[in-house]
Amino acid sequence: MSKSNPTQGLMMKSTSLFKLWLFALSLAAGLAAAPTQSALAQPARSYERVANWAKLAPGDSWQEMSGVDVDSRGNIYAFQRTPSRVMVFDARGKFLRSWGEGLFSAAHALRVDRHDNVWVTDKKLHQVMKFTRDGRLLMTLGTRGVAGANDSRVSLNGPADVAFAPNGDIFVADGESSNTRVVRYSKKGKFIGYWGQKAPRRAN
Repeated sequence: MSKSNPTQGLMMKSTSLFKLWLFALSLAAGLAAAPTQSALAQPARSYERVANWAKLAPGDSWQEMSGVDVDSRGNIYAFQRTPSRVMVFDARGKFLRSWGEGLFSAAHALRVDRHDNVWVTDKKLHQVMKFTRDGRLLMTLGTRGVAGANDSRVSLNGPADVAFAPNGDIFVADGESSNTRVVRYSKKGKFIGYWGQKAPRRAN
């Protein structure tokens, strides 16, 4: 009668566990890669360029543009750099109005919030501005023409973009120039704080 080898039994058990682990891993990978029912139910989307969608005013033409967004009514806001202004079109491309002529120095980003306020950033004036959809100025963030340091509470330095939290807080990407931070304000424009700092220089 042969004696059982405990080492051999342990190896067989380990091999079985390893195979089971491989099977579970491959099953999990397959489930992760498989499309969900909601993804399968969505129709395929296709996009095509619509030429000459905008009906510009007589004698007007497209110049360098830096930002575009859409409000809840489908109106389209385009931020033009030179001459600097905001151009507004309806959903069919009909020109409605323009505003802000002479107000901006270096148009950069444009965003429309959920209340249809229009926000723009100006990287040379170092400001973020909030307007009504008709162009009435409601708020400015930053000090006009003053480049702030990375820890400044009152000035920005080349603000690049702006975003909004559900509670109305405002987040400014202050980094188009030498700053490297995100600045947070309350919905009324009160400074709350910031994060982000310049990386230390590497020694040669």
